[in-house]
Amino acid sequence: MQAEAFKHAFHELQPAPILYSAPLTAPLFLCFNWNEVFEKYGFTESSSFHVVAFRSVRKRNTDEDTLARINNVALEEARKSGGLVMYWAGKANALRQCLETSVWESRAAAEKAARMPAYSDAMKVAATLYESFTLERYSITATVDHLPAFKLIDSTSR
Repeated sequence: MQAEAFKHAFHELQPAPILYSAPLTAPLFLCFNWNEVFEKYGFTESSSFHVVAFRSVRKRNTDEDTLARINNVALEEARKSGGLVMYWAGKANALRQCLETSVWESRAAAEKAARMPAYSDAMKVAATLYESFTLERYSITATVDHLPAFKLIDSTSR
């Protein structure tokens, strides 16, 4: 499957209700219709992706416009850096909890984007906008049955 086909496939991911009710604790594989997308597009065992999940609790006084502006600049820079397959911007629930997710062609592509200036700026501002956050990195590969298999690579909390 070509990169453009992957982008089309991953844009069919739909959030599940648990993503809003428990964004800090819901297993990532339950947060979207991964199985449906992997089966529909016939992902094979050679299909491998890097996924970054950003789970956060926003401060009460977080300026959502400022947050959106910072995210948009970092997202545009990430797109230009190459390798970004899909980004899903979550919305905070009533407890100010949120999950945002990005899918990358490879870990190297995600790491390259993380070294870009806008991402560095966003991380500096994060301390002022969030009470806490966890950054999780996963490897996702397809099984012989065309289903996703998730492997947590690492997790960092602040």
